[in-house]
Amino acid sequence: MKAGILIQARSASTRLPGKIYMPIPEGGRPLLQHVFERMKKADTGPVIFVIPEDDDELRKFLEAAAVPYFAGSHEDVRMRYRDAARALGLDAIVRATADNPCLDTDFVRPSLAKLAQGLDLFSFTGLPLGMGVEVFTRNALESSGLDGPEYREHVSLHIKHDDRFRVKHESFK
Repeated sequence: MKAGILIQARSASTRLPGKIYMPIPEGGRPLLQHVFERMKKADTGPVIFVIPEDDDELRKFLEAAAVPYFAGSHEDVRMRYRDAARALGLDAIVRATADNPCLDTDFVRPSLAKLAQGLDLFSFTGLPLGMGVEVFTRNALESSGLDGPEYREHVSLHIKHDDRFRVKHESFK
């Protein structure tokens, strides 16, 4: 099973504009760079930012930092993920977000191992907010069915709300 880490990112933020470019206290690196370097440590496949196609500011930042990205639909983040997973030939997707500096790579491999047990989506619960990742199969991501606007704004919501899928959220202890 070919896995990859896809990190959601966008420049536009209504609550804290530009937050992904802000330096983190440790080392002064921009948050985007910190998240990228942190997720690379999982060593489970490519690590790619998934960005809106019209986000020129973010595109320029990532290119200057020599960080890989995939640009897709501005309005449909789920389609952005679908297109990126296809382009990379991924079977399993690890979803992370660029505004979470506390992502813990120690949860990536165990999450993928759980997914490989026949699940369509897996995540650990009981972790401090922002530490965990969510993993799901490309087949589940590409499935059709639930298609309202809320399902285009949230990558895996359609998987969680459809009884066809094997979804497990397990407490980490």
